[in-house]
Amino acid sequence: MHQKAEAHWPNQSSIPNLLTDPSQPNKLPEGRFLVTVCTYNERENIENLVKAIAKNLPAADILIIDDNSPDGTGVWAQQASSNNRQLLCHIREAKRGLGSALRYGLKYAVDKRYDRVINLDADFSHDPATIPQLLEATYRTEHRVDVAIGSRYVQGGEISGLSRLRRFLSKAINGYARLLLGLPIGDWSSSFRAYSTAYLAKLPWDRLACDGYGSLQELLWFLHCQGAKIGEVPIHYVNRRLGKSKISWKEAHGALSTLHRLAWSRYRDRPGV
Repeated sequence: MHQKAEAHWPNQSSIPNLLTDPSQPNKLPEGRFLVTVCTYNERENIENLVKAIAKNLPAADILIIDDNSPDGTGVWAQQASSNNRQLLCHIREAKRGLGSALRYGLKYAVDKRYDRVINLDADFSHDPATIPQLLEATYRTEHRVDVAIGSRYVQGGEISGLSRLRRFLSKAINGYARLLLGLPIGDWSSSFRAYSTAYLAKLPWDRLACDGYGSLQELLWFLHCQGAKIGEVPIHYVNRRLGKSKISWKEAHGALSTLHRLAWSRYRDRPGV
């Protein structure tokens, strides 16, 4: 029998837009950091991405979780990791989806006692140069957060290269998430995030069931229910230039189903229900 997660109902000010704070030093803190990248057919991007991550966060280990990509992404990662102690690789037998890959990486970070874990997409839509800003937001003495989201939909956020349809669908599903779940998060569907592993360790992992893109909303909701402070750092999102997008109508439908399930749990777990 599962214990209900305690829900917290914050006001608008509890989801801060973490614009650069001139009173805070722009110096990376000390700690053990892991960067996770979930891949499927990203051979055109992965080598340069690993170099860019290492340039912007030299102290971090990098974990590639690959779903046995036919284009050789995993093969490259395995070969490269044999000559690089900071590059780690986990190849899965088949395509199992973003959600389970992301959960594997986050659990790995907890099990190996990293202090922070940062996840970003493999297609350069998330600029690795922004990683230090997300990481710094989880260490601030003021307005510190436990989860920092790289956000397109807060003041200072930008989007380039997306079609009007993709922009509409993205804004619609994020607006729908805010409506159903009652949290004023601008970008529920961004996978570019920095997490404190102290809160990841509290998650009821057996209750996180979504394997698609809805896992991003699911993860945020359960972290919120554990009391994690969530904030957003504005980013410039640039649509991929190489390779093919993995987003489909099936994934969009799955994300909606996940939102409905979470909204029902929100209602069910309210006092007096």
